[in-house]
Amino acid sequence: EMRKALDRGETQEAARTAHELAGLAATFGARRLADLLRELETTLETGEAEEARRLAEGGEALAGAVARSAREEIRRRGSTADA
Repeated sequence: EMRKALDRGETQEAARTAHELAGLAATFGARRLADLLRELETTLETGEAEEARRLAEGGEALAGAVARSAREEIRRRGSTADA
């Protein structure tokens, strides 16, 4: 959603999405991702489009790493529960 909003030039929508995702990331303990998303939100609010795109790309990569880590932890806990 955020990438689509950025591509359409809808910076307010992208900032709102970044804000929501930062809250979710913080809830799940992904502090680095939450911090990056807060920075992205602020950057979008100040209208720095190129910096926002750079941060969004970093956020996507970090979100992927967080998702992989979460899946690994879920598998690990599942195999521990089965033992």
